[in-house]
Amino acid sequence: MLLAEDNTSVREFLAEALHALGYAVTAVADGQAALAAARARPFAAALLDINLPLLDGIALARLLRAEQPALRLIGCSAEAAAETRTAALAAGMTAFLAKPVSLAALSAALEAPSVTPAPENRNSKIENPPFAATADIFARLHTPATLARARATLRAEWPRLRDTTESALAAGDRTALRGLAHYLQSTALLLDDTTLGALCTRLTAAAQPDSPESPAALLAAVAAHLDRDPA
Repeated sequence: MLLAEDNTSVREFLAEALHALGYAVTAVADGQAALAAARARPFAAALLDINLPLLDGIALARLLRAEQPALRLIGCSAEAAAETRTAALAAGMTAFLAKPVSLAALSAALEAPSVTPAPENRNSKIENPPFAATADIFARLHTPATLARARATLRAEWPRLRDTTESALAAGDRTALRGLAHYLQSTALLLDDTTLGALCTRLTAAAQPDSPESPAALLAAVAAHLDRDPA
């Protein structure tokens, strides 16, 4: 099973959910790494974020579908607009899941004759899953240990993200701004941080050329929120 997801915490929790379902997982952080992994060894299925760096999930799906017609491609993104879903399916994806996705929905999307969990990867988690099948896969963040883990990851990553995005803002790179907004939007879902989520939604809109809202002001608001409480 190939997993391509740029957000560190989301990637970790998705991998754990897939392991809980019995799948061996190769996890990568960008589209180019996913393409290289898929070309290096066969996979029965790939779970792809849409907004991947270096090569986005839509372009990646087109390449993989052309090269490996039997590969089951599943899109998974916090960007669940109808046009995104349509583009994903048109690119060759066989299913599209909106984050946060339930374990049951993830399992159903993977159910196909060519996608079989590896027996050697089955373990007690399958009989005693760490979260209910109907719950979203991030529900276990409600426990103190996993919530603290996601917070620690964001605290460690925020200085680099802030510096990179401030440089992009100075250069007028709106694509990079949208990338940061998407990255933090996924983290906001993990942490159930509605303030961060709302700011990221506005930052995404402000990164459009015709937006009346200032990307710089919104980036400053995001920075103030995270510098005050990175969780």
